[in-house]
Amino acid sequence: MPASSKSLDVSRKTYKPLKYLCPLANCPRRFSTTAGRTNHVQTMHPFHVHVSSAARSTTNGRAPSAPPSPTSHPSHDFDPDHNSPPPPNSHPNRNNDFDEAHQPKEKPFTVKFHPKLNGLPCNSEGNFLPPNTHPSPPEPAPPDDWTPFEHRMEFELADFLFREEQMSAGKISKLMHIWAAYNAGKGEPPFANPKELYETIDRTAVGDVPWQSFSVSFQRGEQIFKDYMSGNHAWNDSDEIAKDSATHGSMLCHVICGSDKTTVSVATGQNDFYPLYTSIGNIHNNVRRAHRNGVALTAFLAVPHTDREYANDNEFRTFRRQLFHSSLEHIFHSLRKGMTTPQLKLCPDGHYRRVIYGFGPYIADYPEQVLLTCVVSNWCPKCTAHWKDLDGTENIALRCPEHNDLLKSTFTSKELWNNYGIITDVLLISPDLLHQVIKGTFKDHLVEWVTEYINITYGSNAKAVLADIDRRIAAVPPFPGLRRFKEGRNFKQWTGDDSKALMKVYLPAIRGHIPDQMVQALSHFLEFCYLARRNVIDTDTLKRMDIALENFHRDRVIFDDVLGHSNRTNSLFSLPRQHSLSHYTWSIRAFGAPNGLCTSITESKHIKAVKEPWRRSSRYLALGQMLLTNQRLDKLAAARVDFRDRGMLDASMYEAGLQFNDAVADIGNESTTPGARHEDAGPVDGARVLGEVLLAKKPFQDYPTSPTFLATAIHQLDLPKLIRQYLYGVEHPDCEGSSPH
Repeated sequence: MPASSKSLDVSRKTYKPLKYLCPLANCPRRFSTTAGRTNHVQTMHPFHVHVSSAARSTTNGRAPSAPPSPTSHPSHDFDPDHNSPPPPNSHPNRNNDFDEAHQPKEKPFTVKFHPKLNGLPCNSEGNFLPPNTHPSPPEPAPPDDWTPFEHRMEFELADFLFREEQMSAGKISKLMHIWAAYNAGKGEPPFANPKELYETIDRTAVGDVPWQSFSVSFQRGEQIFKDYMSGNHAWNDSDEIAKDSATHGSMLCHVICGSDKTTVSVATGQNDFYPLYTSIGNIHNNVRRAHRNGVALTAFLAVPHTDREYANDNEFRTFRRQLFHSSLEHIFHSLRKGMTTPQLKLCPDGHYRRVIYGFGPYIADYPEQVLLTCVVSNWCPKCTAHWKDLDGTENIALRCPEHNDLLKSTFTSKELWNNYGIITDVLLISPDLLHQVIKGTFKDHLVEWVTEYINITYGSNAKAVLADIDRRIAAVPPFPGLRRFKEGRNFKQWTGDDSKALMKVYLPAIRGHIPDQMVQALSHFLEFCYLARRNVIDTDTLKRMDIALENFHRDRVIFDDVLGHSNRTNSLFSLPRQHSLSHYTWSIRAFGAPNGLCTSITESKHIKAVKEPWRRSSRYLALGQMLLTNQRLDKLAAARVDFRDRGMLDASMYEAGLQFNDAVADIGNESTTPGARHEDAGPVDGARVLGEVLLAKKPFQDYPTSPTFLATAIHQLDLPKLIRQYLYGVEHPDCEGSSPH
């Protein structure tokens, strides 16, 4: 039988278009069957409420709304939970940290604007507009203008190949060859080759920020603290800027920076990169933490190398510092004019505003802080405490330009370096929950001290004690928010998430094996940690943090009594990361909740901005290829936002294909537009739920069916009585105070 005849005997599947839209507002998922949609809703959205179509039309940007009042506005105006879909890989069972789930309910509050720098809307010429003026509508664009793409399918294919699948050039070329062969004689493939795909993305006008390279040469010579703008630093800076009447009515935009070296491969060769990231203080902390382009890759800093014999040479160290600071100065030179003269910018709400720029805190780990502030290693970059006894030095003061100027006018550079640990002014340094609290004080200090104490105290029996602690950790029952360490804590590669999960189960696991004072010290530290990790911190929380830290300092002395060595030249507790806890309440008052200024933000950005682009490169002169990859990803993200705001992505791709091909097909009677989603209730402000419990869908087979026997099996002898009372209350809802016994 010929091959063509044989193929006719095999029944082919019929393509089913994705015509059923998820009923949850802002969820973009579509399904080919109602069963798939039902399974998705039950799995991914068991506790969510539906948002009304009026609210959806407002949040997607296609129905303009009145601008916020210049005196106050709801706290969720810029909250992505109200206008953005959840990440595609999110899951309701993947609970956030235990402390977030048990936080007190947020009280309603209003946001007050600075009396002078209040961000008044203005027109494109910089003239202030009357109050409650609607933003000017954007220039009309045809609903079928997919420039530089020819149509919807071409854009979706480019986005899928380059951003989502990260397909290599060779595989893209092969796919286009197969596509051309399949359509032989009927038409061309969407892209002739990978080069045309890349050139099409590069022609995207939105999100275009060209990369520039430069070289640097060196020659010797009850207040609520939540988001960054709720801190005192932004307000103090606004007061200082407002002294110039020319800045009145402007909007303050603080630039938040962060840098951290990263290694893209453990193979041989120089595979270190030094990315610099920037964000702005005007967005909420949860936007900065989420993967929603709230943090942008700004530059790759140079990584100087020298021979091993000169690695610790003073001149090479000076060169590295000068190179780092000179690079930052060059990168941010373009902002200098905007720090004194307001610049006219178009804001996301459609209004123009005069923007005045300034510097916010710098997100960095301790080695980076030393490089930034030009202090000597092991000294504190924020205060004058002596490095040999950071927490025991009396009469310390926070470093400030005035203090540094006084020291520089009194002492020589050598005296400043040796006796005060500084050589220049100190920049704003943000608190770092990851390296100072979670991985620093907890894992690297307290957990190691407990292990060292057990080894010293129990001698040959220490391994048995540590094994018992691992068994206790592994025996933790399954519960939402708790992680099970099936093999205890004895594994090599630790992450920040591992340390946070260990915090929740470590304290009861060590009790009985170490003195009670050590247990109390860890308990006070954990209380401080969970308070510091809250999303919303008030003045009462700051007082509780100070008390918890004071108790921790009091009880931790037992570690020094047991582990202190006579040949130590400094205190056991003279650790810069642990000492930084003393500055947390001050930093929170200045910069808001620290979870929006943590190095975990920059480290998570490494994956998308550095590691994945490097893996997609040819590995030869990879930096230029990585820059182009990041630029194209930004353009695709900006293009998707632009098309979505213009309502061009509402219909399914199958419908768009039918419209493009002028074809008609039966895709069912159910509408696939967002306005046709089922509606149960209006929008609900605040968190949807504080906790989630998913019951099993199948009953356990071995439980008795009789209430009497079931009560005995589960050791709840009052169960039959409770069932009778419940059923009586259901049947007699108006009867109060009486029920059958």
